[in-house]
Amino acid sequence: GVTRDITEHKYAEASLQKSELRYRTLVEATFEGVVITSEGRILDANEQLTKMLGYKLHEMIGKPVTDFIAPADLDRVMANIRSGTESHIEHGLLRKDGTHIMVEAHGQTIQQAGTTIRLTAIRDISGRKQVEQTLQFLSQHGWTENEEPFIPALARYFSRFLGVDFVFVGKLLEDQATVE
Repeated sequence: GVTRDITEHKYAEASLQKSELRYRTLVEATFEGVVITSEGRILDANEQLTKMLGYKLHEMIGKPVTDFIAPADLDRVMANIRSGTESHIEHGLLRKDGTHIMVEAHGQTIQQAGTTIRLTAIRDISGRKQVEQTLQFLSQHGWTENEEPFIPALARYFSRFLGVDFVFVGKLLEDQATVE
C-alpha cells in the first residue's frame, strides 16, 4: 500500500479556514458596507451593505455592479473601477425600493488566488449631503432672500427640498412644550 503524509495539506486547510473566519469577522464588524466584485459582478457583500441597499445577499450575488449605480454617475464610477487603481469617490447608489442614496466608496483592486477582485468599502453619506445642502442654502441666502424674512425662506427651501406643499416652522418656547 501507499501512504501519504497529509499533515501539511491539513495545516494549510486549517490556516485558510482561520483566515476566512478572521476576514468575515472584520467585514461583519465594520459600520461600512463592503462588497467584493470581479469582472463587474458582485461575488460577496456584508450585512451592512445589504441593509443599506434593502436587498438580501442572495439577490445581490452575481448581479452586475451597474445595476446598483445611479445612472447619472455610472460612466464616472465605471471608469474609476476599470482603472484598477485605489480610489476614493462619492456617487449615488440605487436602493431596491428605487430611492437614491449618496455614498462614499473606497475601492482597491487586488489579486487573490490568480483572480483580479475589487474590494470596496461603502459609507452612506446621504445625511451629510443634506446638511451640506442646507448649509449652502444658509450661506447663499443669509438671513433674507429677496427681502423675505429668513424663516419663510427656510420653510420654502425645505418645501422644495422635501417635495412637500406645506412646511410649518415655529419657535419652541422656553417651556419646551409650546410652539409660537
